[in-house]
Amino acid sequence: MTDTAAAPLNAILFLVGSREPLRYGLTWRVWSAGTSFYIKTREPGLAESKVSLHGPDPRHARPGFKFGRDTSVVGRPAAAVNTGDPLPWWFPGKDDANNLTHAIRICVPADTLVGGTPNGGEPGTVRSRMFAGLLEAPPAGSSAMLDLYVSPGPPEFPNHQQLDQLHALHGPVVNTAGQYLSGVTRIVPDDRLDLSHLQRDTPEPESPADAARGVQVAIDGDGVLWLVERVLSKAWLGQGASRVRD
Repeated sequence: MTDTAAAPLNAILFLVGSREPLRYGLTWRVWSAGTSFYIKTREPGLAESKVSLHGPDPRHARPGFKFGRDTSVVGRPAAAVNTGDPLPWWFPGKDDANNLTHAIRICVPADTLVGGTPNGGEPGTVRSRMFAGLLEAPPAGSSAMLDLYVSPGPPEFPNHQQLDQLHALHGPVVNTAGQYLSGVTRIVPDDRLDLSHLQRDTPEPESPADAARGVQVAIDGDGVLWLVERVLSKAWLGQGASRVRD
């Protein structure tokens, strides 16, 4: 974890897994560019999907939070993303204490890291001013989370001391509008999670050879975007059931 009083980072890499046995999910990259923040995986098959958190900027016709296509890589497949509705999706996030806005929740269920499920792709290169960390795989019946919060200045979490003692704070990453993006990791029992906003059922793979690691995406009732790692059926994906669409 990082100390939020230290020099700001320009990127965070987030990965959930275990070293013994070697099991890991997708590598999520969180970074700033200009007045915006961006979040996407380093998985080649998911390259066409990106979350954009646009800060105030006269060059942006519409500041705000958006899940949509990364037009710089159009033409590469994104068949492992289950969206259900045409893109882009705009979402407000949830206003929290101390001018924090809870924008995104990345969720990695324990059952996506068991034997027979595919690992994620290579995490890639870690550069200067980039923090990379491995969050230990959650126990059975629970999920690992990375919650991302936007604030207009340095983040002030009400339980900062407790989070710091738990090594649960990541970042912050800062954009040129002076906004901060901070991450908080936690392990949550599945019986405390409401996943009713993930409307589409995804069929189970018929065999290990039919398994592909992907993401199910939804906006919950509070306006928070959920990115939930799933193990999906290649055959089902090949039918075009969950292509990213305009």
